[in-house]
Amino acid sequence: TGCAFFAVTWGSLLASADIAVRRRLGHLRGARRAAAVGLVFSGGLVGVHVLAGALTILSRWVVAAAALATLVAVWRLVPYTRTADREAPPRVPPTGALSGALGAGALTAFAACSLYLLRLKYSTPVLHIDALAFHLPGVVRWMQAGSIWQTNEFLPRFPTGAYPNNGDAVFLAVMLPWRSDAFVRLAEVPWLALTGVAIYATAIELRASRGTAVLFAAMVLAVRAISSFALVQLDPDTFLLGTFGCGALFLVRNLRHRDRAESILAGVGLGLAFGTTWYGVAAAAALLATWSAVSLLRTRAAALARQALLISVVGLLFGGIWLVRNWVLTGDPFYPGRIAFFRPPVDLYLKLYGYSLFDRIGQWSVWRQYVLPDLRAAIGGPGIVLLIGLLTVVVALVRRRRALRELPESAALLLTCAAILITVIYVFTPATAQGTKAAPFPGVVGGNSRALMPALVLAAPAVAW
Repeated sequence: TGCAFFAVTWGSLLASADIAVRRRLGHLRGARRAAAVGLVFSGGLVGVHVLAGALTILSRWVVAAAALATLVAVWRLVPYTRTADREAPPRVPPTGALSGALGAGALTAFAACSLYLLRLKYSTPVLHIDALAFHLPGVVRWMQAGSIWQTNEFLPRFPTGAYPNNGDAVFLAVMLPWRSDAFVRLAEVPWLALTGVAIYATAIELRASRGTAVLFAAMVLAVRAISSFALVQLDPDTFLLGTFGCGALFLVRNLRHRDRAESILAGVGLGLAFGTTWYGVAAAAALLATWSAVSLLRTRAAALARQALLISVVGLLFGGIWLVRNWVLTGDPFYPGRIAFFRPPVDLYLKLYGYSLFDRIGQWSVWRQYVLPDLRAAIGGPGIVLLIGLLTVVVALVRRRRALRELPESAALLLTCAAILITVIYVFTPATAQGTKAAPFPGVVGGNSRALMPALVLAAPAVAW
């Protein structure tokens, strides 16, 4: 029975996404089409579950019916559009033998290690504190109550029930058909692949060679702070990175042309990321702000304002429900954050232990004993390569500053500036080095480096360029 519900729900939404993209975005090919289908499917999967929960009628029957209704609506209402001749494919340089070998080898090694980790971990219980303390118990409470209008808190003084929950809706989609967590370990794997597809497609948009694009996609996926959330632990961060990467792809394409459907896709990607974690809110806002600034080099302010409004409205539709829930249940959309005109309660744990990396500046022994070893374990060699590469991109953009109105320079400028801005936000984010005044808690800096991962997703295509 569970398999039947799963097949109907996921199959209907995947078919809906494929039909919608083929009819409305027929000019997309290859990785760009795969990213579009993955993004539309993600929006539909989260949408049917969250809508049922918001209406307090959440059940596997209602979700399956909503998925079937979506398929019928898309089949009947989405028209065919003639877009196949709208653009020529990006002119990418030929892949050299060394680049091709490095890309193929990196992707093969990553795939082999991923399959090994899945085989090793699939039959073991989930032990990660986030999954056990609030992600999975919160999903079970939704299933029991048939509603998302709750702020469940299972740990004293940890207001995790007010987190944005788009990623938890994916866990719900895997648990609800069977009313069991038997397959939840596989929930994030498709979005790990989608992250790689988004990075590859964005690098191709910047006219990097295909071998180099594959190499940098595999490099980012191999970062422990990215792959472990899908293959070893169980956190919604992979869903955030997959949708965020796709949103960035269609914002880059927006610099080339102003296709309304692709602008909507960009809004869907940023909205899904915005509604997954609090650092997703900051990353989506930083990327959208940077895109607006760079777009002023290529378009008039009035046209840009219309595009930005469309993307923002769509983003709020796909990520803003959790702010509404918080506002209704706690009195503040950003609870437990402090916004003066809402006057929310203070997060006591964050007040006592929520030190940021910026707060640790000057504590050189802390950086030597805790911060740098943690970051080395979480990000490792790929992080060093991307950091050096990003500095190289900055130098290249300065040398080509007269061409910043052209592609791919403007796209590289967008990704580089957004990656740097997200990194700065990460350094100032509370709890990135949480602990006592003397030192962070062991391992916490590496664990909370997840807030830096959207910057890596943006930096990789620019460095590949």
